[in-house]
Amino acid sequence: MLKRNSDPTKTLAALTKLKAEKILEGPYQNMFIALNGFKVLINILECNNEECKENALIIVHEMSQYYGIQCSLCTLDAVKPLISILLLKNNYKVKYLASETLQNIAKLRRGRKLIRLSGGIETMVQMMNLSKHVLSMQVNSMDESNWDAVCLMNCCSGTLSQLCRSLKCQEQLWEAGFVELLSQLLNSKHGETQVSIMSLVAECCRSRPEVVGQKIDIYFREGLMERNILQQVIRFLVNDSTQLAQRAAETILCMFDGSPAIYNVLLKHKGMATLFKAVTKFK
Repeated sequence: MLKRNSDPTKTLAALTKLKAEKILEGPYQNMFIALNGFKVLINILECNNEECKENALIIVHEMSQYYGIQCSLCTLDAVKPLISILLLKNNYKVKYLASETLQNIAKLRRGRKLIRLSGGIETMVQMMNLSKHVLSMQVNSMDESNWDAVCLMNCCSGTLSQLCRSLKCQEQLWEAGFVELLSQLLNSKHGETQVSIMSLVAECCRSRPEVVGQKIDIYFREGLMERNILQQVIRFLVNDSTQLAQRAAETILCMFDGSPAIYNVLLKHKGMATLFKAVTKFK
């Protein structure tokens, strides 16, 4: 069994043995929770030994896809060390695993609240602030570091999409300056990046009539128009990627719930003609 404050060699040996166990099976997970196994793993996530930290995170990441484990990770406040890992220099593998683990935790309302209150949204927006140079590079022109940074950015975008089911998370995303990054992100040469960002945009623009006094979706819609981002979205309607075209269509549809100014934008940028082309292309 793993022990706190044991020497790194013994800890690493125990983690290696643990990875070989049936950690994805319910009975094993229940036993692991009962023995405070996650408490020890989270403690290791905060240690200075990179190899121990990475192996502990691999186990937490694998198990975090299950509801009961997500609840345990919230109870034990695993969110803070996971966010701290995102701020590490260079080690993109552990940062990617941390982001995906946070994405699983964000499936819970409590998880979304913990991530928001722990500064996770600002940190992930920071991870997405890549240079225009990197975003404009073709995959075959990238070195390993640039490619890892793009993969982490896409993962953070997926995590933010999960978080933005919460209006309070959307407000914090707005305050963190995400809208200012949109234009360069949507101009990326990478289809996966465009799809992940458009999925996030569509989620933020979606109105929720059941929520009294909701305004944040209006801020996002107005932001898209004021920063001339909406014309980029219009062009995506006829993109060869069905996923990207779908997300663009969802966003445009949401825009009709807001200001009448959407009609002027559509007319100015041949949006109606593009809509008809999209209908013809994907019917």
